Amino acid sequence: MKSVAITLDAERAEKLTKLSGATLGKIAHISVAGRILPVQQPKVSASKIAQALLNAAIDSAFENLPE
Repeated sequence: MKSVAITLDAERAEKLTKLSGATLGKIAHISVAGRILPVQQPKVSASKIAQALLNAAIDSAFENLPE
């Protein structure tokens, strides 16, 4: 596994913070013992969102490499 540290400019850091905040409070419905229950999901951390975005960008760039 490769470890990287990324420093975002202020504008992108703010955007990432807003993306994270937008995930707070979404309601999911889960099934437990035959009952459907609404559950409020926790906020997704900014670092997890950034990692997912980076992974998607890496995969996309790799797919476009010439063979």
